[in-house]
Amino acid sequence: MFTINWGKIDKFYILFVVVMVLMAAMVIYAFKGMFSSFITAYEIGQDSTKLHVKVDKEKLDSAYNFAFDKEIINLELK
Repeated sequence: MFTINWGKIDKFYILFVVVMVLMAAMVIYAFKGMFSSFITAYEIGQDSTKLHVKVDKEKLDSAYNFAFDKEIINLELK
């Protein structure tokens, strides 16, 4: 059977495994913080859309008419 000779393991591999485990923990912690901030921002965005917005229809219509209902002046070329 395959057995590991613990006496012949290089110290580089032990250090490499420890560093990789620490890096994985840091990445997991960073992604957890990032995704929790996305969830918080989404909840805040959804709460603000429930507010009732009051629009003055007369002012909206007058602004629309000012912008789009203009008298067209034809240019006569000779």
